[in-house]
Amino acid sequence: MSQFPPPFSPPARKSNNTVLIVIVCVVVGICLVCGIGAVASGLYAFNKVGSTLACVVNVEATRQGLMDYARANDGTLPRAETWQDDIKQYVGAHLRRDDMGPIEVMDPNGEWYCDTEGMKTGIAFNSDLSEKKLADIADKYATIAIFEIEQPRRNANEPFKRRDHNTSPKMFGEHRGWFVMPVEGEMQGMSSGGSGRVKVSTTGSSDSGE
Repeated sequence: MSQFPPPFSPPARKSNNTVLIVIVCVVVGICLVCGIGAVASGLYAFNKVGSTLACVVNVEATRQGLMDYARANDGTLPRAETWQDDIKQYVGAHLRRDDMGPIEVMDPNGEWYCDTEGMKTGIAFNSDLSEKKLADIADKYATIAIFEIEQPRRNANEPFKRRDHNTSPKMFGEHRGWFVMPVEGEMQGMSSGGSGRVKVSTTGSSDSGE
């Protein structure tokens, strides 16, 4: 047998594929984390804005139903004591829930409400307009027909009064004001010192302004 040791062979080099796979996994993981964070932030913001938008849609549909009822009854508004029962079929025509996508609007046959960040408020009719003819309302843009109140209740009605801005529902940590709707014209977000307006289209989209 030969007394010489076998020739030296350098150890086989590890493939760079393993390192590459690790790097790719880390990068993908970071992207996924960032993406999930962005999606979560978007959903968080949508939930907050979406609930307020649903409130706008609910109040606007209520006003539209009120006007539809008046047109069907010789221009006369409903009795305050039964106003929701009287107009719910008309409100339902403006709140086709299947058409609202992810926006959760109220059921006209159930509780009439707004829900902003977990604070559920009600929708009331100005009792001063009970069984009044639209033709007898001197300034329809200044006369409030529908307004937001502290708690939902069936056929809620009372004379309209301003509510303290600092007791209104919050949106992103700030009081958004109480929503009110005149007989004609734009929805308003109420405050103790005045009103900020919220432009509302018949499709339910909105943009705020002062």
